[in-house]
Amino acid sequence: MRVSLNRSNHIQPTIDDKIETQQRNEICDVAQWKAFCNAKKDIPVILCVTPGASSELVYDAFLQEGITPQSIFCPDQFHTLYGKKLNVMPETKEFIWCLVGARIDARINMMYEEIVRKDHSRNSNMYLLSQLGCILPDTGLRHMICQCGKIVLMGENRMCKLLEKYCLNLGKIEVIYVADQEPMEANNDWGMDSIWFYVDIPSKDMPKRYREAYENCKRNGIYLSRYFVDHFMWYRNEKIDSYFTQKELISIRYLEQMQSMAAESSMDSHSQDKKRKHILFLASELSYIWYGVIPLFKYYIRREDTICTVVFPYIWNILEVGERNLKEMAENISEICKQGGIVRFNNNWCPDKTYEVCYVNLGISQWYYSGIGNDIRKASKMVISLQSIAYHTHYYAGNQEFEGMFAEHHREQIDYAVVSCFMAEWAAQKDKKWSGKLLSLGYPRMDALYEDLHNSKIPEQWKAIAEEKKVIYFNGELDSRLFTYCYDYCKKDKAVIIWRPHPYDFDTPHVRERIEKLKNEKNFIIDTNQFYDTAFNISDALVTPFCSSILVNYLFTNKPILILDNMKDSKIDFRQEAWYKASYVASDEETGRKFIDMIMENRDDKKDEKLPYRKFMQQGFDGKVCERIAAFVDVGFQNGK
Repeated sequence: MRVSLNRSNHIQPTIDDKIETQQRNEICDVAQWKAFCNAKKDIPVILCVTPGASSELVYDAFLQEGITPQSIFCPDQFHTLYGKKLNVMPETKEFIWCLVGARIDARINMMYEEIVRKDHSRNSNMYLLSQLGCILPDTGLRHMICQCGKIVLMGENRMCKLLEKYCLNLGKIEVIYVADQEPMEANNDWGMDSIWFYVDIPSKDMPKRYREAYENCKRNGIYLSRYFVDHFMWYRNEKIDSYFTQKELISIRYLEQMQSMAAESSMDSHSQDKKRKHILFLASELSYIWYGVIPLFKYYIRREDTICTVVFPYIWNILEVGERNLKEMAENISEICKQGGIVRFNNNWCPDKTYEVCYVNLGISQWYYSGIGNDIRKASKMVISLQSIAYHTHYYAGNQEFEGMFAEHHREQIDYAVVSCFMAEWAAQKDKKWSGKLLSLGYPRMDALYEDLHNSKIPEQWKAIAEEKKVIYFNGELDSRLFTYCYDYCKKDKAVIIWRPHPYDFDTPHVRERIEKLKNEKNFIIDTNQFYDTAFNISDALVTPFCSSILVNYLFTNKPILILDNMKDSKIDFRQEAWYKASYVASDEETGRKFIDMIMENRDDKKDEKLPYRKFMQQGFDGKVCERIAAFVDVGFQNGK
């Protein structure tokens, strides 16, 4: 476990170097942090704070060490923080100044400059703790609650009762409940010496009433701390089953696993060799997007000269996608930790080192729109955007403009975008400004497909079902007549259908009902695997709508593909693309039936005709994509970069 404690050795009145200089100063481990706390107990401490979960943890850590700050200063318009009245900055120099926040930002800079204006001389008692709260253990702020003795609760009643029970068990604590819509003006006095909590459950719905309550509190000078998402680990030793639904309990346990694993990986990170290169990955809130990055992560983690850190989005962003996504995300984090990677979340991470490269997702990771963007840009020698899915079908479907994925702002924030040959050619045609940023090295998932297709691993159960039958990988609508036609072959014991629902659809009632109905049908397999390599290996052909990236990846199998083309209008003419010309196409039922008959008769009538387009799409499919990407980064910037 590491604690960042950056101490300025000199301060210039001109503020030439500001906070950036402090970032490069001393890094202390836990033992040194405790020694610092013990040594400084007799000197008054002033906390200069940007409010948030990180600064709450830091304040609680001070209380654990027996250090009660004499004063708290905050640039935001609150009357109190953590149950303590805010004061103006004192004039005297006989203090330890501690600047505390989630990360270094404009508010930290503002407080820094104000302190310097009050004291133009050398100040050896100034500490930047912006990174400390990122890795301190979450104690539930019990020390702060006990010190204050009064808390105000808002939010869902059953959650408030759970937190009330916990607080009352701590001792003589007054608990007040405020209804969401209750006027705040009547309760201003409570804000002078109480801690205000908005309590909610780990749910996919970000409560609108919390945002309204927060703004209302802030207008009245009250700081409102949002629980339960960030601090649910308070209750892991409590009997909480009666407070939550079964679905909520499942989410809580997955979240607990994720945060526990992330905390453990962070604690172990201090033992990593400082001479090794640091590689950073920014993950999406979508679990299946990480599958497209895994091969590159695995490549780096096997190297002895690198340390890999993966930063995931805010937990509530992950929750919003659905229960299956949460489960798979927990599995992904577990695998990252097992392989030796470091896991963090946006809300408890701040770049505390220099990274050789930061990998982001092309068009999916919105890091450049958030506050983390500037931190990443400053901390990384190079930022590379990765194509993480085979191609972006949204353009062709007409529900997203080219700019949605290849945004100008994204292009300006990255150094390069690593893509397939097809994607590089396609994007450069649409916007010539992208030409100098595109590297046609392939996308990492190609390496996983290469390995899977050359090392077939098919479950014995699937082999038994498919024996002496044709296997059709069906990615279309099960309500279509073409599906019925295929299934007639299954009834005759001549074919097997493998059906794969879209990852987004698993949590929908319609798909769950369909799975329950079909899971025991003869010669029918529902593919719920995280990866589709097993289905690729065992199947003889693919039937799919054009708006699925599976069809591009399936081209690597050299097996026939039927595209169900029902699009009448498209902003971009996908019918001219190589992936379209490499496949069979059916816009009517009769053509589809002829394709199925062809497969059943073990034919591929237009194989030679479609071969040139297939080979174009297969460029770079050699199992060495990740090796090429890493080699490019190892060499460093090209063309004067």
